[in-house]
Amino acid sequence: MARTDTLSALYPRIDRGTASRARDVLDFCDRIRAGVKAHQAIGLAFPKAVFGLTQFKGEPIDEGKPYRFGVPISNTGDGELRLALVPDCSCFTYDG
Repeated sequence: MARTDTLSALYPRIDRGTASRARDVLDFCDRIRAGVKAHQAIGLAFPKAVFGLTQFKGEPIDEGKPYRFGVPISNTGDGELRLALVPDCSCFTYDG
């Protein structure tokens, strides 16, 4: 029985969302270290998403024809708001 190793096995595949969260955690740790070193308090900022729609009622559409709609979203918090759209099928896309 032969054993085959590949370089791809050495590097795990990490999606953008996971990489972004890891970067945020590392940045936060850097802020904590800097604050401790300077003997300063560290303020935390939190986002607060406010959606302009509380309900959405779609209308009948023909299969294969595009249907566009918008959802107004605002951030009333003091931190950066990040959103991720994770569709459950390939028929749903985002035009940003």
